[in-house]
Amino acid sequence: MVRIMLKKIRCFYWKQRDQGKGRRCIAGVVLPAVCLIALALWMAFRVRYGVYKEEIPTVSVSGGAVTGGSVSGTAVSEGGVSEQVNPEITPDLESQIPETEEPRDYELNTDGLKVFLGFMTDASYETMVSALKIECEKEQSASVAKMEYQRTSVKSSNVTSFVLSNVGSVYQVDYNLKSDSVTVTKSSYSESDVLSLKKAEDKKEQDKLKKKREKVKKKQTAKKKKSKAKKKTHKDVG
Repeated sequence: MVRIMLKKIRCFYWKQRDQGKGRRCIAGVVLPAVCLIALALWMAFRVRYGVYKEEIPTVSVSGGAVTGGSVSGTAVSEGGVSEQVNPEITPDLESQIPETEEPRDYELNTDGLKVFLGFMTDASYETMVSALKIECEKEQSASVAKMEYQRTSVKSSNVTSFVLSNVGSVYQVDYNLKSDSVTVTKSSYSESDVLSLKKAEDKKEQDKLKKKREKVKKKQTAKKKKSKAKKKTHKDVG
């Protein structure tokens, strides 16, 4: 078959050459061949480097009816079109749900209140701590501690103490030794006010102690004078 085809081509060329059309015949054969080769190379180049992309037929949805050659990115169910299944288009429903944080229990450091256990019962101590937690939670205090100053009434058996929070609030704790009752109230005092009360109380106690010592000293001096006077009287008599 190839020989017969080549023979026919040669015969056609010789006929055209005899008519003076040899060059035109060669050009008519060579140029289409070159064009075909160039086209094949160009198509191979586009496919190799991703320039050529086959167009994917899309689907058109209108009024529940589907048209077009194929469906891309959607799923069709009975009675209509279901939601999109393309992961790049479908939103992540879980990420859209707002996260709700669980409420945390309020914690208060009460290590500085253990001094109360020296004169307060366990039940009253727990009542006091619970009441302080309620008050401190309003200001989100982190810790509380008993202040050094306290007042004690012998007649009423009432002990008044003061508690300082880390945010500067002062709470007054009244505890009755007889009835074993305790009350907690937020005081209008500041830390410096309570310290001033303590200084005044300390000064008052020092003054009392000083007067007592002076009274004892006077008694001792008077006793010594009386003793000397007695000795002198005995000498005069003798």
